[in-house]
Amino acid sequence: MNQNETVRLLIINDSQSEVERLLSMLHNAGRNTRAQHVPSEEGLEKLLNDQAWDLMIGLDGSETVDPKAAIRVIKKLDKDVPVIIQADVEDDAERNIALIEGLKAGARDVVVLDDDQHLLMVMNRELQGLTERRQRRATDRRFNESERRCQQLLDSSRDAIAYVEDGMFLYANQSFGEMFGYEDPDDALVMPVIDMIADSSQDTYVQFMKDFKMSESAGSQELAVKGIKEDGSEFDLSFTVAHANYDEEACVQLSVQGVGSAAAIPAGGGQAAGATAPATGNKDAVTGLYNRQYMLDTLSNAVRDAAENDRYRSLYFISVDRFSQIRTDIGLSNTDAMLASLGTCMLEGLDDNCTLASFGDEEFLLLVPGIDSEQQMQKATELCKKVEDHICQAGDRSVQATISVGIAPISESATNPDDIISRAHQAADEARAEGNDGVGNRAKVYVPKISGDDTDYSNILEVVRHAMQKESFTILFQPIISLLGAEEEHYEVYIGLADSGGEDGEESVTTAAMFRAVETDKELAIKLDRWIILHATKMLAEHRNSGHNTRLIINLTGASMQDASLPEWLGVAFKAAGLPADSVIFQISENDATNYLNDAKSFTEAVKAIGCMSTIKQFGCALDPFKTLQHLTAVDMVKVDTSFSVDIQNNGEDPAALKELITQLTQAEKQTIIPFVENATMMATLWQAGAHFIQGHYLQAPAPAMDFEFDDEE
Repeated sequence: MNQNETVRLLIINDSQSEVERLLSMLHNAGRNTRAQHVPSEEGLEKLLNDQAWDLMIGLDGSETVDPKAAIRVIKKLDKDVPVIIQADVEDDAERNIALIEGLKAGARDVVVLDDDQHLLMVMNRELQGLTERRQRRATDRRFNESERRCQQLLDSSRDAIAYVEDGMFLYANQSFGEMFGYEDPDDALVMPVIDMIADSSQDTYVQFMKDFKMSESAGSQELAVKGIKEDGSEFDLSFTVAHANYDEEACVQLSVQGVGSAAAIPAGGGQAAGATAPATGNKDAVTGLYNRQYMLDTLSNAVRDAAENDRYRSLYFISVDRFSQIRTDIGLSNTDAMLASLGTCMLEGLDDNCTLASFGDEEFLLLVPGIDSEQQMQKATELCKKVEDHICQAGDRSVQATISVGIAPISESATNPDDIISRAHQAADEARAEGNDGVGNRAKVYVPKISGDDTDYSNILEVVRHAMQKESFTILFQPIISLLGAEEEHYEVYIGLADSGGEDGEESVTTAAMFRAVETDKELAIKLDRWIILHATKMLAEHRNSGHNTRLIINLTGASMQDASLPEWLGVAFKAAGLPADSVIFQISENDATNYLNDAKSFTEAVKAIGCMSTIKQFGCALDPFKTLQHLTAVDMVKVDTSFSVDIQNNGEDPAALKELITQLTQAEKQTIIPFVENATMMATLWQAGAHFIQGHYLQAPAPAMDFEFDDEE
């Protein structure tokens, strides 16, 4: 809700002076309110029935109306009015009791009386949530109305329209049935589509539909075939074929315009099956390219195609540099000629599976297959060069123009065509800004930015998806050194974002935020873990083939630990990489192991059964860490939490607690790893304590290659 909008507020409070103070505080905070005191439960029902309200603030314990009773009235009337309860409490214990009771009753939050800043923040949050719920409901209503109207238009359309999937009809309108001689379209619905196609055209139809479903094109295509009417007679017709959804099911739309007049075409006429034939109504009058609406429809199909069929594309937002100045110099009529010449220039040489459209004034949209950023940058840069070298003939004037191009990928995570256009537009603006004097003459790929405080999880998740698609993660390896002379070389696997541009220490913060975000999306977490496993084991296989006896420690999220299919998948992955299973050690966190103990037990036993080792990281932070560990008998190694090393090295803490922990773990027959070793004194302390392995930037920071000289360290 906008800060300037008036908040319709219901107040429950026995004190008139407190009500006036509350309203004065809201006014001073810049919140315009139209408040109404609630006199009773009956009065509340009347107020709720009279109009919509935005918010209720009620003092717990009010005699006129109990806020908890008011919540019951609101629920009974099925109203969406968020309730904030104020509690007059004196200490934290009372506040906690009031909070629990209020939330159980259905309040959105409980705020201590006179804590005005907290109240304002809660109000802002709830009003924003209310606005979003209203917008969603309005969208649902518009959607349902649109669906209803579309169905009516389909039923009454003179165009013959049918939706088919797997060779059967999902829907056919009256005109479609009549075109084949059926009075009732339901008679056609029970027939396979192929039975309505003449024998001479059935092979053409089957091959076309197969190619259409597999094609890269997101637009419509034309199909010329012979149909069979109910009486057995054959006739020529041309279907317009397009991807569609009907009744929430992906399908193919078959349509024929103007049944009864232009539907049938002379035998032998028309286009070859599968040829693209855009109607004149799809063309822009100035440039002769596709128009805005056609591109929006095509883009919507491309978004759906990416999500359902994993066919990815990129959208170029193309903007003519210094267009206003050019239009002033050559005049409006010559400007149209220039844009037409520019469109022809860009269209030349494009593949058939690309779609170029005029989007408005000096703007064009180009839809191309693929999302590889380097390839798209190369293609877009070549397009910029092509336009720069082109001389546009505009009436009696010759004009040289340049363009700025923004590129936005369309992957399975894309949902809204408008968002994709906005991202490409943003990238085009950034490309122009990198130039001089309003001339970009360059291309730029849109890359989501992580906010500085690393709290925008939705944005971070988008970065992760983008990085996985374009293979822009960097696999890093940090050596783990044995203090007891182990024969194997050990590295822990990390990942980083290429071109992160962070200062020292910033990369680890970004990576930590990235994994915090990934843990909120179980499906993405599993995908990322498997991506890391595949790439890391491939590099490990190459490294071991050069004569190194190396093991990798690979971290897993809680989602993968709970994935029962992972051990079997690992066996296949190791076989494909040609790796022995004991060359990889899987590491889970103590927190995940404690919270999902049964899953952790099953996982560690399953990977042990296929020959892998396992380890627990961040050990020692739980109230009783050994209680968890005693259930995980299959765990081989334990990585102690970093805080133990930090406290000893940075805060001068006595190492006795860490030494005792190492002793207990050794007695439990667990190999110990001590991270964050940053000086030689700490190394000596750990050697005396009997630690098995050490790790830290003092030895070597994570690096893109497994090139640590273990022999020298020993």
